[in-house]
Amino acid sequence: MLLLIDLWRRQPGKYFNISTKSTTGRWKEHWFRSYKLRDVEAFIKTNMDKNLYFCPHGFTEPTRQKEFACEPKLLYADLDAVDPRKLDMKPTIALESSPGRFVGFWETDKPAPEELNRRLSYSIGADNSGWDQTQVLRVPNTKNYKYDTIPRVRILWNDGPTYEIARLEKMIPKLKTVMGGEVGDEAVRVFKKYEKKMPHWVRRELINGKPTTGQRSEVLWKIQNELLEIGMSREEAFAVLWVCPWNKFKTRRDGMDQMWRELDKALEQHFSGYKKEEGDDPLQFNPLPRSMADVVMRNINWIVPGMIARGEVTIIEGDPGLGKSYLMQMIAGHICDGKMVPSEHPYSPVEGRVAYFDMENTADTITKMRLIENGIINLENYWQGEDFFSVDSDRWETVVSKLEDFRPTLIVFDTINQYLGKADTYRSTEAQQALAHFKLLASQFNCGMVMLRHLTKSSKEKALYRGQGSIAFTGLARIVLTVGLSPDDHDIRVVACTKNNIGPFIKSLTFRIIPLPDTAKLRNRSKFQWEGFVDFTADDIVSVSPSKSKDKESAMTWLRDLLNKDDRIEVSRIYRMGKARSYSEPVINRMAEQLGVIKSSRGEGRGKQNFWAMPVDDEGPSDKESHGRKDLPKSTKRKIRFA
Repeated sequence: MLLLIDLWRRQPGKYFNISTKSTTGRWKEHWFRSYKLRDVEAFIKTNMDKNLYFCPHGFTEPTRQKEFACEPKLLYADLDAVDPRKLDMKPTIALESSPGRFVGFWETDKPAPEELNRRLSYSIGADNSGWDQTQVLRVPNTKNYKYDTIPRVRILWNDGPTYEIARLEKMIPKLKTVMGGEVGDEAVRVFKKYEKKMPHWVRRELINGKPTTGQRSEVLWKIQNELLEIGMSREEAFAVLWVCPWNKFKTRRDGMDQMWRELDKALEQHFSGYKKEEGDDPLQFNPLPRSMADVVMRNINWIVPGMIARGEVTIIEGDPGLGKSYLMQMIAGHICDGKMVPSEHPYSPVEGRVAYFDMENTADTITKMRLIENGIINLENYWQGEDFFSVDSDRWETVVSKLEDFRPTLIVFDTINQYLGKADTYRSTEAQQALAHFKLLASQFNCGMVMLRHLTKSSKEKALYRGQGSIAFTGLARIVLTVGLSPDDHDIRVVACTKNNIGPFIKSLTFRIIPLPDTAKLRNRSKFQWEGFVDFTADDIVSVSPSKSKDKESAMTWLRDLLNKDDRIEVSRIYRMGKARSYSEPVINRMAEQLGVIKSSRGEGRGKQNFWAMPVDDEGPSDKESHGRKDLPKSTKRKIRFA
């Protein structure tokens, strides 16, 4: 609040505006006299339950119209997705108005003309409509109710430089096209010249286009081909396309260069025999787009046989805590390094980039540690996104745009429900509409698409129906894999195929997550280990409840305490005692391995007896290792000798 008051006090004007927008969408303007700005803080605190906006400049009358606006001693821009930290001309004040969206203010020594503000917005790729003298921007430190997470409008910094207007006039270009006119003015002239030649849908999208998620690339490509088809020169098409709502390059630092490259591709296509089809409107619904005679067949291109295929969706599901994420991180790491995932079917491993979206496992404390501990080498191929977004949010288009540049081999959403927005995942229609965005990504980038999700708590249903949400999830996925516990050994996790309608069912694969020692007790270190193949089905493993499995740490404590009671104990007796506590022999053997027990035997043949004992240093166990034997005299602290 104080930042806003200080900013206003440096601006000319008698009246200053704050506009409120309730969660129901109702707008209301509130005015403050220049000598009563002290009332602003109390007003903002009272209205924190609303979206709050302000005009950066003052007015001569309490009316938000341009004729009453005073030229401020600052420039400002709704930066949208342009990160102010990457700008050459650092803003005096920078805000993050919502996750991944920014606002910048450049304070000046003299009042700044509106035209200079317009040039600034165009030159840095900011919102081309966010520069005029009635613009409202979000109030710092208030809440943004546009998002479900209700983020706060954060101040990134407020100690940037103050600029001289004379210097800015030289620094900020006038954004001329190669034809010599300014972009906006030139676009209007060109549009009027060719308006009558344009198909109706092109005129509509150039003026009032409303970009649809996942369609920017296709629609922009169609529009530029139409413009060239009606006779526009390369330069004329650029002027119109740059101000077009579908222009996805506007916010990129090298956006103009990318737009020129797109136009050159379109021109090359025209010269090589491009022919426009009648009624070629990419936004017009066509229920029967082609006959089977026009369909080109393709083989399934497996990334991991039976598990992940290019252009297809795989779902990996299981109860929380069973290692779904760990499993997927290891598969992703194998793809980063071009290593084979264990498979019954020999294949050539694929190496590529992985886009892993995960809001649960932090990259620095969990993911990278797991990758390093398990020997993943090409970490530059593994990219993790931790910020919130959904198919409903403004950030989805940014995600799609980033993936266009990234060209992933594999995309992972862990877990998928976090990215579905407001869709009711138990309503089939809503779930299908939300999931269609992810299927489109798989097809658009010809990559593997993996979604992770949890199971329901029911233990009576088949694995096919155990996933959380509508059966539409299972219907959309070509492959569904279920992660569960081995019925024979609860320390072993099983990956079983629940559904595969593009290939044969793979044999169930097993793995273990082995704790690693950490003397500092600061990290949860572990090692991932593939175990081989088993015959268990998905139905077999979902019937094994994690709550019925004994906690591994409990087994470890029991065995340690047991061995500390005697110098040595016969192994068969340990097995009998463990069985009474539902600890299987393999589990007991692994616990003994981790404890480093001393093994010995006596006798031969049928009369042979095997013994285990806890290792003890010559100087005796530490307090922590003695487990209740701290009171033993030093002379009785044993060195174990076996017959």
